[in-house]
Amino acid sequence: MSATDPIRYAIIAATVAVVSLFGQAGAAPPTGAAEVLEVKVLEAAMAEGQDGSGDVLYRMEVLSIMSSPSGVQPGEVVTVRIADSGDGVQEPGWIGTAYVIPDPTASGTGRQFVVDPTSDGLVTPPPVPPSATFTREAPKNDP
Repeated sequence: MSATDPIRYAIIAATVAVVSLFGQAGAAPPTGAAEVLEVKVLEAAMAEGQDGSGDVLYRMEVLSIMSSPSGVQPGEVVTVRIADSGDGVQEPGWIGTAYVIPDPTASGTGRQFVVDPTSDGLVTPPPVPPSATFTREAPKNDP
């Protein structure tokens, strides 16, 4: 056993401890949503719901998967229905997280979902801190 082995083991143990404490914190979705998808809105249209209320129908491209028991893949285009709560409609190009379940009233082809009523629905990611912005080249200091 060399003199560096205890240090190496201590570093590995510390890394495992940090990952187990902080790595799992953001891994689990905050709700029991069946599908948790990072999506981009392609189209948004108002539609009358079956009970006479207004719904918003979104066509969304799936950018990445956080949880998908149904096997949705990145790059798929899905339809998401959400009751219009008066909060406004997400514009095409909006990117965020969708907490959805399969739409029980859907008919037709393609993947059709409805926002999970026990979740946050469509969540806009927090803004990027200024320190995370990318600068192609360092600014020049002209005297």
